[in-house]
Amino acid sequence: MKRKALGYARKSIRPYGIEDQNESVQYQIHQIKEYCEVNGLELIETFSDIGYSGVLKHRPELDKMLKLLKNEEENINILVIYTQDRLARDLLTSIELFNEITELVEEVVFVEENLTTESHHFRESFLMKAAFAAVDRRKVKQKLRLGRMSKVVNSGLYRSTYKPIGYIQLNKKELLLATNERTLDKSLKVDLIIVQSIFLAYLSHMSLRSITKWLNEEFGLTKKGKEWDYKSVKYILQNPIYAGIISGVFVKRQNLEPVNTVEPLLTLETFHFIKEKLNMEVSGNKRKIKKYIPDISICINCIMPLKVNGPELKCPSCRNNLDIDLYIYLVRNEFIDILENGFKQVKVDGLFMEK
Repeated sequence: MKRKALGYARKSIRPYGIEDQNESVQYQIHQIKEYCEVNGLELIETFSDIGYSGVLKHRPELDKMLKLLKNEEENINILVIYTQDRLARDLLTSIELFNEITELVEEVVFVEENLTTESHHFRESFLMKAAFAAVDRRKVKQKLRLGRMSKVVNSGLYRSTYKPIGYIQLNKKELLLATNERTLDKSLKVDLIIVQSIFLAYLSHMSLRSITKWLNEEFGLTKKGKEWDYKSVKYILQNPIYAGIISGVFVKRQNLEPVNTVEPLLTLETFHFIKEKLNMEVSGNKRKIKKYIPDISICINCIMPLKVNGPELKCPSCRNNLDIDLYIYLVRNEFIDILENGFKQVKVDGLFMEK
Protein backbone atom coordinates (compact mmCIF):
# COMPACT_ATOMS: atom_id res chain seq x y z
CA MET A 1 0.00 0.00 0.00
CA LYS A 2 1.36 3.39 -1.05
CA ARG A 3 2.11 5.94 1.60
CA LYS A 4 0.06 9.14 1.33
CA ALA A 5 1.78 12.48 0.72
CA LEU A 6 0.95 16.18 0.51
CA GLY A 7 2.97 18.76 -1.42
CA TYR A 8 3.59 22.41 -0.58
CA ALA A 9 4.95 25.23 -2.79
CA ARG A 10 5.35 28.97 -2.24
CA LYS A 11 6.51 32.02 -4.16
CA SER A 12 6.59 35.57 -2.79
CA ILE A 13 8.54 37.59 -5.39
CA ARG A 14 9.26 37.36 -9.11
CA PRO A 15 12.85 36.17 -9.65
CA TYR A 16 14.95 37.13 -12.65
CA GLY A 17 14.23 35.12 -15.78
CA ILE A 18 10.74 34.06 -14.69
CA GLU A 19 7.93 36.13 -16.20
CA ASP A 20 5.08 34.79 -14.09
CA GLN A 21 5.00 33.85 -10.42
CA ASN A 22 2.76 30.87 -11.26
CA GLU A 23 5.49 29.37 -13.45
CA SER A 24 7.82 29.11 -10.48
CA VAL A 25 5.17 27.41 -8.36
CA GLN A 26 4.27 25.10 -11.22
CA TYR A 27 7.91 24.07 -11.46
CA GLN A 28 7.98 23.29 -7.74
CA ILE A 29 4.80 21.22 -8.04
CA HIS A 30 6.23 19.38 -11.05
CA GLN A 31 9.31 18.45 -9.02
CA ILE A 32 7.13 17.33 -6.08
CA LYS A 33 5.02 15.11 -8.35
CA GLU A 34 8.11 13.62 -9.95
CA TYR A 35 9.59 12.82 -6.53
CA CYS A 36 6.37 11.11 -5.44
CA GLU A 37 6.23 8.99 -8.63
CA VAL A 38 9.85 7.90 -8.34
CA ASN A 39 9.48 7.00 -4.66
CA GLY A 40 6.09 5.27 -4.96
CA LEU A 41 4.12 7.86 -2.97
CA GLU A 42 0.43 8.66 -3.48
CA LEU A 43 0.21 12.44 -3.81
CA ILE A 44 -3.18 13.34 -2.35
CA GLU A 45 -3.08 17.11 -2.86
CA THR A 46 -0.71 20.04 -3.38
CA PHE A 47 -0.95 23.45 -1.75
CA SER A 48 0.64 26.62 -3.11
CA ASP A 49 0.85 30.13 -1.63
CA ILE A 50 1.61 32.82 -4.22
CA GLY A 51 2.60 36.27 -3.06
CA TYR A 52 3.11 35.41 0.61
CA SER A 53 6.35 36.02 2.47
CA GLY A 54 8.22 33.14 4.05
CA VAL A 55 8.36 35.15 7.27
CA LEU A 56 4.62 34.67 7.79
CA LYS A 57 3.64 31.66 9.84
CA HIS A 58 0.03 31.88 8.70
CA ARG A 59 -0.69 31.72 4.96
CA PRO A 60 -3.99 30.68 3.34
CA GLU A 61 -2.82 27.46 1.66
CA LEU A 62 -0.39 26.57 4.44
CA ASP A 63 -3.20 26.85 6.99
CA LYS A 64 -5.43 24.62 4.83
CA MET A 65 -2.66 22.04 4.58
CA LEU A 66 -2.09 21.99 8.35
CA LYS A 67 -5.83 21.60 8.90
CA LEU A 68 -5.85 18.59 6.57
CA LEU A 69 -2.82 17.09 8.31
CA LYS A 70 -4.63 17.37 11.64
CA ASN A 71 -7.52 15.32 10.22
CA GLU A 72 -6.72 11.83 11.51
CA GLU A 73 -9.06 10.20 8.99
CA GLU A 74 -6.80 11.30 6.11
CA ASN A 75 -3.77 9.60 7.66
CA ILE A 76 -1.13 11.56 5.70
CA ASN A 77 2.35 10.05 6.07
CA ILE A 78 4.70 12.46 4.28
CA LEU A 79 4.96 16.15 3.46
CA VAL A 80 6.98 16.91 0.32
CA ILE A 81 8.40 20.43 -0.24
CA TYR A 82 10.58 21.40 -3.18
CA THR A 83 13.15 23.28 -1.09
CA GLN A 84 13.47 24.26 2.55
CA ASP A 85 13.20 28.03 2.06
CA ARG A 86 9.76 27.49 0.49
CA LEU A 87 8.56 26.43 3.93
CA ALA A 88 9.94 29.55 5.63
CA ARG A 89 12.61 32.24 5.29
CA ASP A 90 12.79 33.16 8.95
CA LEU A 91 14.65 31.08 11.53
CA LEU A 92 11.97 31.26 14.23
CA THR A 93 9.14 30.59 11.77
CA SER A 94 11.06 27.63 10.33
CA ILE A 95 11.52 26.06 13.77
CA GLU A 96 7.90 26.63 14.85
CA LEU A 97 6.44 25.22 11.62
CA PHE A 98 8.82 22.27 11.59
CA ASN A 99 7.96 21.31 15.17
CA GLU A 100 4.24 21.56 14.39
CA ILE A 101 4.46 19.57 11.16
CA THR A 102 6.63 16.75 12.54
CA GLU A 103 3.95 16.13 15.15
CA LEU A 104 1.47 15.45 12.32
CA VAL A 105 3.45 13.40 9.75
CA GLU A 106 5.98 10.60 9.80
CA GLU A 107 8.43 12.27 7.44
CA VAL A 108 9.22 15.65 5.83
CA VAL A 109 11.08 15.74 2.51
CA PHE A 110 12.94 18.65 0.87
CA VAL A 111 13.43 17.59 -2.76
CA GLU A 112 16.13 20.05 -3.90
CA GLU A 113 18.36 19.39 -0.88
CA ASN A 114 17.67 15.63 -1.01
CA LEU A 115 17.01 15.93 2.71
CA THR A 116 14.43 14.13 4.84
CA THR A 117 13.74 13.83 8.56
CA GLU A 118 15.14 10.30 8.26
CA SER A 119 18.51 11.68 7.13
CA HIS A 120 21.53 11.57 9.40
CA HIS A 121 22.18 14.94 11.11
CA PHE A 122 18.87 16.27 9.71
CA ARG A 123 18.25 18.75 12.50
CA GLU A 124 21.74 20.30 12.20
CA SER A 125 21.32 20.67 8.42
CA PHE A 126 17.79 22.03 8.82
CA LEU A 127 18.83 24.73 11.30
CA MET A 128 21.86 25.74 9.24
CA LYS A 129 19.80 26.07 6.04
CA ALA A 130 17.04 27.95 7.91
CA ALA A 131 19.63 30.47 9.10
CA PHE A 132 21.07 30.82 5.58
CA ALA A 133 17.54 31.34 4.20
CA ALA A 134 16.96 34.17 6.69
CA VAL A 135 20.24 35.84 5.66
CA ASP A 136 19.41 35.39 1.98
CA ARG A 137 16.00 36.98 2.55
CA ARG A 138 17.66 40.08 3.99
CA LYS A 139 19.93 40.27 0.94
CA VAL A 140 16.92 40.03 -1.40
CA LYS A 141 15.15 42.80 0.52
CA GLN A 142 18.23 45.00 0.30
CA LYS A 143 18.49 44.39 -3.44
CA LEU A 144 14.82 45.31 -3.95
CA ARG A 145 15.27 48.39 -1.77
CA LEU A 146 18.21 49.58 -3.87
CA GLY A 147 16.14 49.01 -7.01
CA ARG A 148 13.28 51.12 -5.65
CA MET A 149 15.77 53.79 -4.58
CA SER A 150 17.14 53.97 -8.11
CA LYS A 151 13.62 54.41 -9.52
CA VAL A 152 12.76 57.20 -7.11
CA VAL A 153 16.00 59.11 -7.60
CA ASN A 154 16.22 58.74 -11.37
CA SER A 155 12.56 59.03 -12.38
CA GLY A 156 11.41 61.68 -9.93
CA LEU A 157 8.17 59.70 -9.46
CA TYR A 158 6.49 58.98 -6.17
CA ARG A 159 6.80 55.25 -5.43
CA SER A 160 4.86 53.84 -2.51
CA THR A 161 1.91 51.55 -1.89
CA TYR A 162 0.35 54.19 0.36
CA LYS A 163 -0.38 57.59 -1.13
CA PRO A 164 -0.13 60.77 0.98
CA ILE A 165 -3.51 61.73 2.39
CA GLY A 166 -5.33 64.05 -0.01
CA TYR A 167 -3.57 62.75 -3.13
CA ILE A 168 -4.34 60.39 -6.00
CA GLN A 169 -1.89 58.87 -8.46
CA LEU A 170 -3.10 57.89 -11.92
CA ASN A 171 -1.16 55.30 -13.91
CA LYS A 172 1.61 55.36 -11.27
CA LYS A 173 2.82 58.69 -12.63
CA GLU A 174 1.84 62.14 -11.45
CA LEU A 175 0.74 62.63 -7.85
CA LEU A 176 -2.28 64.95 -7.97
CA LEU A 177 -4.53 66.58 -5.40
CA ALA A 178 -7.86 64.74 -5.02
CA THR A 179 -10.07 67.56 -6.25
CA ASN A 180 -13.69 67.30 -7.40
CA GLU A 181 -12.58 67.43 -11.03
CA ARG A 182 -10.24 64.45 -10.64
CA THR A 183 -12.14 61.91 -8.57
CA LEU A 184 -15.66 60.87 -7.68
CA ASP A 185 -14.48 59.12 -4.52
CA LYS A 186 -15.95 61.11 -1.64
CA SER A 187 -13.49 59.69 0.90
CA LEU A 188 -10.52 60.94 -1.15
CA LYS A 189 -12.08 64.38 -1.47
CA VAL A 190 -12.70 64.48 2.28
CA ASP A 191 -9.05 63.53 2.81
CA LEU A 192 -7.99 66.61 0.85
CA ILE A 193 -10.30 68.78 2.95
CA ILE A 194 -8.75 67.31 6.09
CA VAL A 195 -5.22 68.13 4.92
CA GLN A 196 -6.19 71.66 3.88
CA SER A 197 -7.87 72.14 7.25
CA ILE A 198 -4.78 70.96 9.15
CA PHE A 199 -2.53 73.48 7.39
CA LEU A 200 -5.04 76.31 7.68
CA ALA A 201 -5.66 75.59 11.36
CA TYR A 202 -1.95 75.48 12.18
CA LEU A 203 -1.29 78.69 10.28
CA SER A 204 -4.14 80.18 12.32
CA HIS A 205 -2.26 79.51 15.57
CA MET A 206 -4.19 76.41 16.59
CA SER A 207 -2.01 74.06 18.63
CA LEU A 208 -1.34 70.52 17.44
CA ARG A 209 -3.52 69.10 20.21
CA SER A 210 -6.35 71.53 19.43
CA ILE A 211 -6.22 70.48 15.78
CA THR A 212 -6.23 66.83 16.86
CA LYS A 213 -9.30 67.33 19.04
CA TRP A 214 -11.11 69.17 16.26
CA LEU A 215 -10.29 66.46 13.68
CA ASN A 216 -11.66 63.72 15.94
CA GLU A 217 -14.85 65.70 16.51
CA GLU A 218 -15.43 66.72 12.89
CA PHE A 219 -14.05 63.79 10.86
CA GLY A 220 -13.85 60.83 13.25
CA LEU A 221 -11.27 58.09 12.98
CA THR A 222 -8.36 57.89 10.55
CA LYS A 223 -8.30 55.36 7.69
CA LYS A 224 -6.49 52.96 9.99
CA GLY A 225 -9.41 53.08 12.39
CA LYS A 226 -7.54 55.04 15.05
CA GLU A 227 -8.14 58.42 16.63
CA TRP A 228 -6.12 61.34 15.37
CA ASP A 229 -3.18 62.29 17.59
CA TYR A 230 -0.81 65.23 17.56
CA LYS A 231 2.01 63.13 16.10
CA SER A 232 0.00 62.30 12.97
CA VAL A 233 -0.94 65.97 12.58
CA LYS A 234 2.71 67.00 12.96
CA TYR A 235 3.76 64.36 10.42
CA ILE A 236 1.42 65.85 7.82
CA LEU A 237 2.58 69.41 8.55
CA GLN A 238 6.25 68.55 8.06
CA ASN A 239 5.80 66.18 5.13
CA PRO A 240 7.61 67.82 2.16
CA ILE A 241 5.39 66.02 -0.36
CA TYR A 242 2.80 68.77 0.19
CA ALA A 243 5.32 71.24 -1.21
CA GLY A 244 5.96 68.96 -4.19
CA ILE A 245 9.18 67.52 -2.78
CA ILE A 246 9.90 63.78 -2.94
CA SER A 247 11.96 62.64 0.02
CA GLY A 248 12.19 59.76 2.47
CA VAL A 249 14.55 56.86 3.09
CA PHE A 250 15.52 56.64 -0.59
CA VAL A 251 16.21 60.34 -1.18
CA LYS A 252 18.38 62.07 1.42
CA ARG A 253 19.87 64.93 -0.54
CA GLN A 254 19.75 68.30 1.16
CA ASN A 255 17.85 71.37 -0.15
CA LEU A 256 15.56 69.33 -2.35
CA GLU A 257 13.43 71.27 -4.81
CA PRO A 258 9.85 70.47 -5.90
CA VAL A 259 9.46 68.08 -8.82
CA ASN A 260 7.01 68.47 -11.69
CA THR A 261 5.48 65.03 -11.03
CA VAL A 262 3.88 66.12 -7.74
CA GLU A 263 1.18 68.79 -7.57
CA PRO A 264 1.97 70.92 -4.51
CA LEU A 265 -0.61 71.98 -1.97
CA LEU A 266 1.77 74.58 -0.54
CA THR A 267 4.33 76.94 -1.97
CA LEU A 268 7.90 76.16 -1.00
CA GLU A 269 7.99 79.35 1.07
CA THR A 270 4.89 78.34 3.00
CA PHE A 271 6.34 74.89 3.70
CA HIS A 272 9.59 76.37 5.04
CA PHE A 273 7.58 78.82 7.15
CA ILE A 274 5.61 75.93 8.70
CA LYS A 275 8.79 73.93 9.21
CA GLU A 276 10.41 76.77 11.10
CA LYS A 277 7.23 77.35 13.10
CA LEU A 278 7.24 73.68 14.15
CA ASN A 279 10.91 73.86 15.12
CA MET A 280 10.16 76.82 17.37
CA GLU A 281 7.27 75.06 19.14
CA VAL A 282 7.63 74.97 22.92
CA SER A 283 6.23 72.01 24.84
CA GLY A 284 3.61 72.60 27.51
CA ASN A 285 0.27 74.37 27.72
CA LYS A 286 -0.26 77.22 25.26
CA ARG A 287 -2.05 80.48 25.94
CA LYS A 288 -5.65 80.08 24.84
CA ILE A 289 -6.92 82.54 22.24
CA LYS A 290 -10.51 83.26 21.35
CA LYS A 291 -10.05 83.56 17.59
CA TYR A 292 -7.54 81.83 15.34
CA ILE A 293 -6.12 84.33 12.85
CA PRO A 294 -3.88 82.98 10.05
CA ASP A 295 -0.20 83.90 9.91
CA ILE A 296 -0.44 84.22 6.13
CA SER A 297 -3.31 86.47 5.04
CA ILE A 298 -2.91 88.70 1.99
CA CYS A 299 -4.94 91.39 0.30
CA ILE A 300 -6.31 90.23 -3.04
CA ASN A 301 -5.78 93.68 -4.57
CA CYS A 302 -2.18 94.49 -3.67
CA ILE A 303 -0.89 91.16 -2.30
CA MET A 304 0.22 92.77 0.96
CA PRO A 305 0.00 90.85 4.25
CA LEU A 306 -3.11 91.79 6.19
CA LYS A 307 -2.84 93.02 9.76
CA VAL A 308 -5.23 92.59 12.66
CA ASN A 309 -7.04 95.84 13.46
CA GLY A 310 -9.61 95.23 16.20
CA PRO A 311 -12.42 93.08 14.76
CA GLU A 312 -11.03 93.38 11.22
CA LEU A 313 -8.15 92.33 9.01
CA LYS A 314 -6.76 95.44 7.32
CA CYS A 315 -4.46 95.92 4.32
CA PRO A 316 -1.79 98.49 5.27
CA SER A 317 -1.43 99.55 1.62
CA CYS A 318 -4.88 99.99 0.06
CA ARG A 319 -6.71 100.22 3.42
CA ASN A 320 -9.25 97.53 2.43
CA ASN A 321 -10.49 95.44 5.31
CA LEU A 322 -12.34 92.19 6.04
CA ASP A 323 -14.35 91.26 9.10
CA ILE A 324 -12.47 88.66 11.13
CA ASP A 325 -15.54 86.53 11.87
CA LEU A 326 -16.41 86.44 8.18
CA TYR A 327 -12.84 85.52 7.33
CA ILE A 328 -12.81 82.66 9.84
CA TYR A 329 -16.14 81.45 8.45
CA LEU A 330 -14.67 81.35 4.93
CA VAL A 331 -11.57 79.49 6.08
CA ARG A 332 -13.45 76.90 8.11
CA ASN A 333 -16.49 76.33 5.93
CA GLU A 334 -15.35 77.02 2.37
CA PHE A 335 -11.74 75.75 2.73
CA ILE A 336 -10.44 78.43 0.39
CA ASP A 337 -6.98 77.64 -0.81
CA ILE A 338 -4.98 80.59 0.50
CA LEU A 339 -1.88 78.44 0.85
CA GLU A 340 -0.79 78.54 -2.75
CA ASN A 341 -3.07 80.66 -4.93
CA GLY A 342 -4.41 83.26 -2.50
CA PHE A 343 -8.13 83.98 -2.34
CA LYS A 344 -10.13 82.96 -5.38
CA GLN A 345 -11.73 86.05 -6.91
CA VAL A 346 -15.08 84.36 -7.37
CA LYS A 347 -15.33 83.70 -3.64
CA VAL A 348 -14.46 87.15 -2.31
CA ASP A 349 -15.99 89.64 -4.72
CA GLY A 350 -17.88 92.20 -2.69
CA LEU A 351 -16.48 91.10 0.65
CA PHE A 352 -13.87 93.83 0.92
CA MET A 353 -15.06 97.27 1.96
CA GLU A 354 -13.45 100.60 1.25
CA LYS A 355 -12.49 102.29 4.48
